[in-house]
Amino acid sequence: MTTIALRVAARFMTALNVGETFENEHYRIHRYADSIKVMDLTNAGKRGKKVDAVTLYDFPRLSPVESTALGYILWAKRNSPFSKMLEQAKEDAEILGCKIEVSAYRGVDVMPAGVQPIAIRGEHIYVEASPLSFTVRDNDDQNNLPTCIPAIKGGKEAIPVFYRWVKENRGSIGRMTFRDVLKQMDALGIDYHSFCAMD
Repeated sequence: MTTIALRVAARFMTALNVGETFENEHYRIHRYADSIKVMDLTNAGKRGKKVDAVTLYDFPRLSPVESTALGYILWAKRNSPFSKMLEQAKEDAEILGCKIEVSAYRGVDVMPAGVQPIAIRGEHIYVEASPLSFTVRDNDDQNNLPTCIPAIKGGKEAIPVFYRWVKENRGSIGRMTFRDVLKQMDALGIDYHSFCAMD
């Protein structure tokens, strides 16, 4: 990508600062302090599929990391195939003298585009839910800290059910107790593992 194209692009885009993420329906691009990761979200959230990713890291001092990140955002906005992202990453690694790592994640372990975890800090409980996992903590019993997570066996299939229930009932969950949430999970047939976090 030419320097002029990057300058023009930069006028119409906000910078991708350290710790920030750009995301659209096809890609998730995250800028770390010393690296840029590009993930293809085509198979995100899908069981039995892989999510391809490429990471540029170990940039030499004074490398144009900001403009490099903007370049990937431009490709993502054009809905370029991941093969183009990979080709660009190899070129950038050669030109900038940084390192490159190509990896693949299980689709089921990657949050789909546009899906945000839900966190509810209620009077009696703390609930965090996403399509990938959930946690329920009892705020009332500080001696034992009762906690609930998905069961190892059978719990993964129930995670999306719990996530939908939390989305639909987030207004009332904040007033529930730990026992109330467990009763709801039992009624929904959600397999969970309950334990005391202080043990």
